[in-house]
Amino acid sequence: SYDAVRSDLRNWAPRVDPGGVIVIDDYRNYDEVARAVDESAELPPRRTRAGRMIVAHSDDLPASAQRMLRLPWG
Repeated sequence: SYDAVRSDLRNWAPRVDPGGVIVIDDYRNYDEVARAVDESAELPPRRTRAGRMIVAHSDDLPASAQRMLRLPWG
């Protein structure tokens, strides 16, 4: 739900190390998830889509994240 995603982002996004990434599943599957992510001020500013997910990051994506995104996500 929208409230659950907002709560997760508020609680967990500040704990991500600089240069880290946040992967949010079901971004493209549920409007409530997409709205919560799009409205979030806690997430890093850059966004990369990967299938139904979105990856939030502040720097260039680390090589490990780039490899993960090349997988055939649904």
